[in-house]
Amino acid sequence: MKKKLDILETTTAFLFVLAASRQILRSVRWGHDSWPMTEWLINFSGGFVRRGLPGEVIHWLATRSGVQANHLVILLSLAAYLAVLRFFFVRARGHFPLYLLLSPVLLGSAAYQDFIVRKDALGILLLIACLVVYEYKWREFPRLIPDLLT
Repeated sequence: MKKKLDILETTTAFLFVLAASRQILRSVRWGHDSWPMTEWLINFSGGFVRRGLPGEVIHWLATRSGVQANHLVILLSLAAYLAVLRFFFVRARGHFPLYLLLSPVLLGSAAYQDFIVRKDALGILLLIACLVVYEYKWREFPRLIPDLLT
């Protein structure tokens, strides 16, 4: 039984990495023409828009660094998604098997359904941060940052 679970986890992890890599490589070719990319790039240039803060920050970073805005979006999306994955791997260890976490049912859905490069992972990451802050009830704030990083 243990050998079957090892094979299942290895296969699931391989398929997940393959799907995520394929999606990231495809997103580099999108440029500014895809809906997930343009959703990130909405900014305040046409006036105040509630969803424009991430786009404003990305535009500022792109002009200061010389890196294309769509590449910054891909990096930011990937960083947010990896942070969410890491959080769930750490918190769910022993409760959920790896093959379930990486399956299309849970965390793998972004890789298999072509939406790693969307704001969704950032929203989930901010929700996790709010829940962790609530869990610590602010009086243990100095412990918050190290616990998020471990």
